[in-house]
Amino acid sequence: MRIGMIAGSLSRLNGGVSEAVRLLSLALIDSGQGDIVLFAGDDAHLAEDSAQFGGLPLRAARVYGSPRYGFAPGMVRQLLRADIDILHVHGIWTFHAAAAWIWQRMTGKPVVVAPHGMLEPWILARSRLLKWLVWHLYLRDLLRRAGGVQALTVKEVADVRAVVPGAACAIIGHYVPLRDEASAPDLPPWWDESCEGRRVVLFFGRLHEKKGVMELCDAWERLCRQHPAAAGRCQLVFCGWNDGIAGFEARVAELAGEFGNIAYAGPQYGEDKWRSLAAASFMALPSHSEGLPLSVVEAWSAGTPTIMTEACNLPDGFAMGAALRVEPEAESILGGLLRAGEMPEGELVAMRGAACRLVAEHYSARAVADKTMALYQQALFGQAAARVSDQQALAGR
Repeated sequence: MRIGMIAGSLSRLNGGVSEAVRLLSLALIDSGQGDIVLFAGDDAHLAEDSAQFGGLPLRAARVYGSPRYGFAPGMVRQLLRADIDILHVHGIWTFHAAAAWIWQRMTGKPVVVAPHGMLEPWILARSRLLKWLVWHLYLRDLLRRAGGVQALTVKEVADVRAVVPGAACAIIGHYVPLRDEASAPDLPPWWDESCEGRRVVLFFGRLHEKKGVMELCDAWERLCRQHPAAAGRCQLVFCGWNDGIAGFEARVAELAGEFGNIAYAGPQYGEDKWRSLAAASFMALPSHSEGLPLSVVEAWSAGTPTIMTEACNLPDGFAMGAALRVEPEAESILGGLLRAGEMPEGELVAMRGAACRLVAEHYSARAVADKTMALYQQALFGQAAARVSDQQALAGR
C-alpha cells in the first residue's frame, strides 16, 4: 500500500503534529506494512528538520500569503502525481486540508483525517469567521467523505461526531519510543548549579495561552510566597517557543529576579529535548484544551511523571499513577506543585516506573501501526463497496 501523509508543516513550526506524523510514519515503515510519501508546505525550518524523517520521500510545496493560512497550490499537483492509494490528513484548519479535499474529489481515492484535537470547542471558538469559511467551503465535505477519522482519545470521538454525526472513528494514540539513560546521557544545556539537588518542574512545548502557562507562573509565585521552604527545594524551567503570550518573558524575569528559582530556556530540539525531559522530576502541562499532547507521552517515555489537567485527555496517566491531576487555575496548580515538591523519593521512583510501563503497554510502534493499517483497510474497503454500489445503481436505471 502506498500511503500519503499530509500536513500544513512538517517542521518544528507544527509542534507535536509534525512529530506525531514522523513517529507514525516510522512505525508503519518498521512494521513493513506500507510505503510512505510525505507532503507539506515549505518553511524556513523544513530542510533542517526533514532529516529526522529517515529519508522518506518528501514533497514540499511553496507557501504564499499568511503563515496562519498559507496557500500552497502546488500541493494539489504533487498529490495527483504521487500515485498514492490513500491519504492521511494531519490537522484540518490550513490549506493542506483543501488540497486533500480536491485530490479526493478528483481521484475518488480515500482519505483518513486526523484532526489532532482541532475540533475541540475551545479551538472552534477561536477565529470563528475563518473557521466558518473553511468549514463551509470544503472541510465539512472532506470529513463527511473521509473513509475514517483517527481520533486520539474517547473525547475526540465525541468532538468529531458533534459536527459529523456517524463519522467512522478509530481511537489511535501516538506512538512514542521508550527512552533509556543511554539515549540521553548528558544534562540539558540549560542545566546549571541552581538545578542541583532540586526537584525540577519542566514545562515543555509551545507556549500558548491555552496551555496554562501564565497560570503556572501565578501558581509558582504563590508557592514561593506561601511555602518558601518547599519552593527552595524546587526549580521551574520553561522550554518552548512563545506563540503569542504577551508579557511571558517579562513575567519569568520578574519571578527569577525575586525568587531565583525559575528560568526560560527557549526551545529544545533533537537530543536536547530528550535531555530536558529526562533531567526533570516532573513535567507540568496545566492545559485548558488539548487533543492528545505528545509532550506528555514523551515525558513518560523518558520516565518523567507529569502534573496535568483532565483536558490533556490522558486519563490512563492518572489511573496508572504516572500523573498528578490539577485544574487549569493557579490555586489547583499550586496544590500539584506542593505535592510534587514534598513527595517522598520512593513515591517519585514508583511514578517514574508507572510512566515507562504506560508507554510500553499503550504507545508501542506495533500497536499504533496495526491499528492504523486496520483503519486504512476499512477506508479502502468502504471505497470499493461504494464503487460497487454506484455501478449497481447505474445498471438498474
